[in-house]
Amino acid sequence: MDQNRKSFTPTYSLVQATYWMTACAVLSYTAVYLQALSFSNFALGVITAAGRVLGSLLGPVIASYLDSHPRFPTAKMNTPLLFLQIILFAILQFTGSGNLITAVLVALVIGLFISTNSVVLRFCGDCAASGIDLNFGIARGVGSFAYIIPSVLLGIVFKYIPVTYLPVFGILLLVVQIVVNGYAGRFFVGQRSISMNPENEQKSSSLLQFFREEPVFTRLLFGIMLLFFGYYTYATFLINVVRNLGGDTSGMGFLSGVSAAIEIPFMFAFARFRKKWHL
Repeated sequence: MDQNRKSFTPTYSLVQATYWMTACAVLSYTAVYLQALSFSNFALGVITAAGRVLGSLLGPVIASYLDSHPRFPTAKMNTPLLFLQIILFAILQFTGSGNLITAVLVALVIGLFISTNSVVLRFCGDCAASGIDLNFGIARGVGSFAYIIPSVLLGIVFKYIPVTYLPVFGILLLVVQIVVNGYAGRFFVGQRSISMNPENEQKSSSLLQFFREEPVFTRLLFGIMLLFFGYYTYATFLINVVRNLGGDTSGMGFLSGVSAAIEIPFMFAFARFRKKWHL
C-alpha cells in the first residue's frame, strides 16, 4: 500500500459512482428497452426477475471464491464479468428484437451486472483487512448522486433517439467502470494476500451452513430482500405509471433521479449513525 494515501474513500467513491451509473442503464431503462422491442409486461417481469435471480445466485459464488482465494486480486474478478456484459450488449445492439434470444441476453446482462456488486462491496473487506481507511457512507452517497446523471440525461436523450440504442450507452458506461475498477485495484497491489489471514481459508463454509450459524444476519438479509422486492418492482414498472399519467422517458428519468437523491443525506450520515448506535 502507498503510505501517502491514507484513505480509499475518494477512489472507492469513483467505483461506486461508475457502478450506479451503469446500474441506471442496466436496471432502470431495461423496461423501456424491452417494451420498445414489443415485449409484454408479463414478459418484462419474467425477464427482469430471471436476471435478478441469476445475479443473486452468482453473487455469493463470486464472494465465496474471493474468500477462498485471498491471493486473487478483487479488481481482476470484475474485469471478465464486465467484458462479458459488453459482448452481450454488442450482440443486443445488432440483433435485438422481440424474441427469446433477446430475452435470454437481457436476463444474462442483468444477472452478471448484479453479481458484480459482490466484487464492488468486496473492496470494503479488502480495506478492513489491509487497515485502509474507508468511509462507505460517503462513497455510497456519491454513487447515488452519480446515478442521477444518466437517469436524467438518458430520459431526455431517448425522447429524440430510439431507446433501442440503450446497449450503446451501456457499453460506454461499462468501459468507464472497467477503467475505474482497474485503477482501484492498483491500490491493493501486494496487500490483499499479505493482510488476509491464511487461517481464514480453513474457516470458509457453505452458504447454507453460514445461514445456520448466523440466524440474526439471515433474518436481516430476508428483510433486505423484501425491501429490494419493492424497489425492483417500482424500478421495473415505473415507466408504465409515468406513461399512464401522460409522461415519457424524461419524466421517468427525473422521478428515478429524485428517488436516488433522497438516499444521499442518509448515506452521508451513515458514519454518524454508526458511531451513535455502535453499529
